Amino acid sequence: MGFVPNWAWIQPELAKVTRVCAYDRADSGWSDFSPEPNDTRYNSEALHTLLNNAGIPGPYVLVGHSFGGLFTRMYADMYPDEVAGMVLIEGTLPDGQKAMGLPDVMPNSPPVEMIDSAPLVSRLGILRLLNFPPGDADLPEPQRGELQAFLSSTKWAEMIKRQYHLFPTLLAQVRPLYVPGSLGGMPLAVVLGSEGDGGVEEWRDLFSRQAALSTNGIMLTIPGANHASIVERREHAMQTSAAILSVVNSVRTGRPLSSDRP
Repeated sequence: MGFVPNWAWIQPELAKVTRVCAYDRADSGWSDFSPEPNDTRYNSEALHTLLNNAGIPGPYVLVGHSFGGLFTRMYADMYPDEVAGMVLIEGTLPDGQKAMGLPDVMPNSPPVEMIDSAPLVSRLGILRLLNFPPGDADLPEPQRGELQAFLSSTKWAEMIKRQYHLFPTLLAQVRPLYVPGSLGGMPLAVVLGSEGDGGVEEWRDLFSRQAALSTNGIMLTIPGANHASIVERREHAMQTSAAILSVVNSVRTGRPLSSDRP
């Protein structure tokens, strides 16, 4: 669940080649809270409206990290003519928890009692005092400071609470869309970190199926990257950027993607 500051290395790199837009969906970052549950369908409609109002015409190459993988897959289903390519960076797997023998509970989350009490704890200033959760020191300024300010805010705590309770709905909405070849021949890159979700043995087959959503899908693994560093650490972010640009190039040239290192 990254925010615009998390893309401080990647966005400028992509902007050397193509137009890049980043946004914080409703509830996330400093965007307002959604008046309705911000599920994958509601979010796709909101993003569609945002792009139209901003005068940014398609087709688009959608890039989603973590939970963003669920939202981008739904957008491609609702607006197929507007999506030319897709990059899923350790995108959340609809059946990931099931593969681990777990219920559809947000991964790596504390007990629900702690989740529900987080906004109150944050209002008391405890999260800020503990510097929790810590930001990635490798992000440049001012993005690192901006990110840390948000992570120690009551807004962040309330967002996590909402996202926790919405998580099973997100998975249920996207699960039917995970059909092999359902994206046709759209260029699709699944980018994983060897020390992140890509290193979870129970998920390797599921990520292969994720890449198989397109007949022009590939899976790439960045050595040493984890779930956060794959976008936040400059060394790993440059490799992630190269994977994204390979999809952009495939869209522009019509050439199939290659599974060689980007």
